[in-house]
Amino acid sequence: MSWFVKPGMPFKQVSELLNRHYKEIEGGGGEKFYLVCGEESFLVHRIARRLASAFTSEELSPERVTVLEGDEATGAAVSKALLGGRFDALFGERHVVIVRNPIFIEASVADGATRRKIRLWQSEELSRVLSVIQSGLPDCTVLILAIDAPMDESHPAVQAAFKCGVAIFLGKLKQRELSFFVESICKRLGVRIQRDAIGELLLRAGDDLWQINSELEKLACYVGERREITVEDVREVSPSLTGDVFKLIGFLMSGDLVGARSLMARLLASREPLVRIIHVLARQYRLLLQARWLIDIGAVTRAQLALLSQDLQEHLHSKLTEVIRSRLPKGERLSLLSQHPYAIKVLLEQASSHTMSHIVNSIMILRDADVALKTSGMKEEEVADWLVIRLCHLSHS
Repeated sequence: MSWFVKPGMPFKQVSELLNRHYKEIEGGGGEKFYLVCGEESFLVHRIARRLASAFTSEELSPERVTVLEGDEATGAAVSKALLGGRFDALFGERHVVIVRNPIFIEASVADGATRRKIRLWQSEELSRVLSVIQSGLPDCTVLILAIDAPMDESHPAVQAAFKCGVAIFLGKLKQRELSFFVESICKRLGVRIQRDAIGELLLRAGDDLWQINSELEKLACYVGERREITVEDVREVSPSLTGDVFKLIGFLMSGDLVGARSLMARLLASREPLVRIIHVLARQYRLLLQARWLIDIGAVTRAQLALLSQDLQEHLHSKLTEVIRSRLPKGERLSLLSQHPYAIKVLLEQASSHTMSHIVNSIMILRDADVALKTSGMKEEEVADWLVIRLCHLSHS
């Protein structure tokens, strides 16, 4: 046996594979032991719960599901939960034991002798649980071991899952997979979401799946019976500095002094430090610099700017040569190519209206504002107004 869900498997494929398996479980199939681990704690948590509800055909009730977590999940407690006879098993009712981040697998300990002593204890506790698994779990009992971290194939718990159950590894989602994740959450919540609204949400929530899920739950309540989430809904319900900075740059690059001043004042009124606003603005202008360069060298034409955001991103990923890629920064936060498709399209559209010189001069103005904020003794509001006026004036000139 090997991984049921393998490291590196595309999220859409993972979702389809697991949905088929949930139906098998609901039809009376499934295994007695599941190890769920990986880099995305939200997915580990969600899939452990989804497996449990498939086995019990209901929400996680204390009568059918036992949850042990952290310090309370000792080898003795887990063994007792697994081996303790349950009355409902006489009637074929399945009982699920969920063990989250047990102390015998994950623990923060001191160095030296203390670490060796605790590691020995962890090994003994783990062996106790694995012995129960390998001896055969009681009928109608299911163990789900959920670990919010990647686990190597050589780990004894992973090997036990290979031999006696199912091993699921959930990797970190790539930027281009986040849209599918958003759509899957919306489907669960019973709402639709416009494509541009997905891009706006990801600008604001980033790639934190817990945050994305939380924002979507708020948005689903907000839209109510309308059942469709728009860009305007996202902007109203999910305020964030990154999303507002995108809007602010739109005002600045069009020379809209009234709009830029109003939005800057709102950001400051929300107690957002000006130094952080300048930092995020500088990052976005550096992304604009990359976008303008791609336009100048002919890697993106005006006709291609009319493409849908997903198609535009796919064009960049398939057509750009290694020489061009090597000249762009590395890392998801620094490289234009690593941004969400919606963000890439907006950045390219903004950059297409301004010269390289204009964008470079804007970055210099941001640098001057940062220096003034830290050395001149001016108030934040004064520096912010000076910054907005300079950038809008630059756009007009």
